[in-house]
Amino acid sequence: MNNKKTNLILFVSVITTIMSLLVFIFFFKIIENKNKHTGAVLYTLQEKILDKENSESLKDRLVEIETTFNKIDGYLFDKESVDTFVGYIEDLGSSVGAEISVRSIDAIKNEKNLMKIKVHSNGSFSSVIKSISLIENMSYKIEVVQVYLNRNLETEEKEGEQTKTILNNWGADITFNIKSSK
Repeated sequence: MNNKKTNLILFVSVITTIMSLLVFIFFFKIIENKNKHTGAVLYTLQEKILDKENSESLKDRLVEIETTFNKIDGYLFDKESVDTFVGYIEDLGSSVGAEISVRSIDAIKNEKNLMKIKVHSNGSFSSVIKSISLIENMSYKIEVVQVYLNRNLETEEKEGEQTKTILNNWGADITFNIKSSK
């Protein structure tokens, strides 16, 4: 009887141990699956956070690029707004007391984005020099090719003699190349 009782205790112990092991393995697998799922969720969350940061960074870069593009575009002459540019040049002259008129605007052969502009400035010596300086220092990409400065003379005749009366009137012919955007 003692032997039967010992066998029964052994059998119950073995069954309990096996059941405990099965329950342990069951919970271990559940926890392992939850960890895998949590890892996948965290990975996805990290990717989404990184994508959001990248998109915000991209938006900032796009704003910077647009600002830079607008700055660069300000240095280039737009062929489609020639009348605005001509008005701008003429206003430069009137701001210093000189009269500036645009004589010609031509495309340079074999140069895709380069225009040749000829202007004439008229006024006092200081206003003509200031107008030349303003044209040279415009906020466009300009290369001054030629500046021809001259003094305008008026002649009067006195009793068969020819005398010259010098007026304080100067002129300048300025030729420059300007980069265009298109």
